[in-house]
Amino acid sequence: MAIKEKLISYIVFRPKGRKSTHIHDEYGLEKLRPASSAFGIYLSGNADDLARELQKMEKEFKVYKYESRFQIPFSISANRGYLVEHYFLKSLTKTKFYTRDQHKASAFVLPATPYMYYMLVQIWWKLLQVLRIKPNPKTDGEFEFNQKRKLEEWFLKKAIARAVDSAYFEQGKRHIYFSSKLGTEFLEKVNNDLFQHAHLVVNSADAKRGFFNPQKDVSSVCMKDYKIPKYAADINAFDIPFDQRKYFGYYAGMIYGQRGWVHEKRTDECLWIDHHVPFAQYLTYYSQSKYYFHFPGSSEWSPRLFEGMWFGAVPVVVYEQYTLPFSDLLDWTKFAVLVPMDKIQQSYDILKGITPQEWEDKRFHLKAALKHFVYHKKPVPGDAFYMTMYSVYQRILKS
Repeated sequence: MAIKEKLISYIVFRPKGRKSTHIHDEYGLEKLRPASSAFGIYLSGNADDLARELQKMEKEFKVYKYESRFQIPFSISANRGYLVEHYFLKSLTKTKFYTRDQHKASAFVLPATPYMYYMLVQIWWKLLQVLRIKPNPKTDGEFEFNQKRKLEEWFLKKAIARAVDSAYFEQGKRHIYFSSKLGTEFLEKVNNDLFQHAHLVVNSADAKRGFFNPQKDVSSVCMKDYKIPKYAADINAFDIPFDQRKYFGYYAGMIYGQRGWVHEKRTDECLWIDHHVPFAQYLTYYSQSKYYFHFPGSSEWSPRLFEGMWFGAVPVVVYEQYTLPFSDLLDWTKFAVLVPMDKIQQSYDILKGITPQEWEDKRFHLKAALKHFVYHKKPVPGDAFYMTMYSVYQRILKS
């Protein structure tokens, strides 16, 4: 029932956004350009430096994508984080990076869609159970898991076959692998060269759900949505000041582990969304929050890390082993509160120790950083697509 209600409320949700200009995008965010007002959010240099680097990358970095009939041309998910994988493969061909000539390529993209392999296997297995061809998972869970994994591995192996046989494969060096699901959990078994040498662009940028090497791999912005940032612009979310925001917010989901402590110690200031509300109301709660918590779950990533940002709520990132997107380029401490898991019981004290002026400073820098965490239907220099490709580009240069 809840899933049906959420889907319907999202479908009928129609924010307007802004008219895109040469200065601002359709979300009302200032585009990355010379003389941009963004400053103080970069670990080195400024917006002008980054704009020049991206222009240089457009000229020098050419990417070839292998073709495969095992690249699923669509994506199905109620979780907006899982849509990123398909977005990159589709959007790449609309940019200046793309080349059809392998000889001109400085990098090669694998035509794999591991999240959709997972989905197709789930659907297929459920159908077999309905037809009583496969055993009930309650009676043989380990058998089901192993059989599903073999099918997913088969799909992936077929998708990358042409790349592996290519003269340009070179043990997977300069190859790019996009994944929205678990990223690297079974890549090692399918092709260890790719696992060791390719640049993995994944949501699961942590040690919980597979191998992730920040020296060569890239943490993706696991939130592809065009409606949410438009709605934030519609309600002028960044104009809502500190004293008009009531809450410390969080989408509760399941209460377990260390997040249970934060939930137990909540006060009237805490807004815990633990049931379905209409989509617009769900987003409005973010605009009424000073802060919102982002907790690790089965993995450390979640699209909710980015939802609240668009509404001017400062993210409180509770983390264990998560590599935040673009953390080698952006100074997250300027626009977020980072709380290591071993200090989670100090969370409320840390937040209460932040003055209204310090909060305003963080939100000022948050607005400047937002352009780097949004996707557009056609990639725009400085957005999440470009920042991801720049991260890959830098790693290829270093290697």
